[in-house]
Parts: sequence; C-alpha cells; structure tokens
Amino acid sequence: MPRTQIHDAALRVGAQGEGDTLMTPATKRSLLGKLRRWSKLEGAVLLGCVLWTVYGRALDSPFVFDDLTSVVNNPSIVRVWPLFGDAQRPGPLNPSPGTSTSGRPLVNLSLALNYYFCGLDPTYYHVFNLVVHVLSVLLLWGTVERILKLECFGERFAGVAQPLAFL
Repeated sequence: MPRTQIHDAALRVGAQGEGDTLMTPATKRSLLGKLRRWSKLEGAVLLGCVLWTVYGRALDSPFVFDDLTSVVNNPSIVRVWPLFGDAQRPGPLNPSPGTSTSGRPLVNLSLALNYYFCGLDPTYYHVFNLVVHVLSVLLLWGTVERILKLECFGERFAGVAQPLAFL
C-alpha cells in the first residue's frame, strides 16, 4: 500500500451511521485545540494518580534492605543540629562512613528531618518519598515542555508541547 494511502487511511474517522469519512481540516483543528487546552492541573492529577498506583501500596511496608543501615542504625540522623557534627556525633550533612548515605549528605539530611518529625515510622518516610517522586515528575514534565518550545524547534511543537511532554 503506497504511503499516501496509508496516511489517508490513518486519517479516516468512523462517523456514527455514516461509514468512513475523511477527517476534515475543521476536525483536525478541533482535535488540535483540545490538545492545546490540556490543563496542567489535569496532567498533574493524572501523574499523581499513576505514581500513587505504583508506590501507594508500599506506604505501610516496613524498612527493608539498606533502610536498616541508612535509617534505623544511622547515628547521623538522630539530631538535626549541628549540621556537620563532629567525629563522635556526626551531623546530617556529615553521614557516618559505612552507611548507604555516606557521600550523600542531602539524602541523609532528608532522613534526619524525617526522623526529627516522625521518628522511625516507615510510613512517613514512604510518604515523603512519594511526594519527592511526584515533584520530580512534574519538574521533568515542565522542563521537557519548555525545551519543546525553544526557538531552535521553531513552531514545530508550539501547539502540542504540553501534551507531548506529558508522554
């Protein structure tokens, strides 16, 4: 089948009771308009639901794997201040060597803040992790959308940058 026939076949839309009709320019504009009106709130809610579906069941699970060394037995998260501590009592920005957070001070600081506010209840650590993932996905979505709107792409993605970035 020649390329133009495949393209024409892809543009066919079944109308109720009328058989196949070719998609008109007005229909194309209407569909493109709906894509342009894609709400960021709708997208954020959808992404949040997807992440909740993936991570939601783990909220009440216990600490596993490296959680014992990075949370339960980590002396550097027991107190938030002083941030760097000393050799005897390391602070959150100076994690103990031999833990999975050594060399990762921001991770250790977030664990220290979780410990400060919630103790050793794993549910709150998992909720914080879920929130971080949601915010990361929204940041990535916004970044890709802005990249697609750059001048180097011309107007190629201007009308569909937001839903395309969502994918």
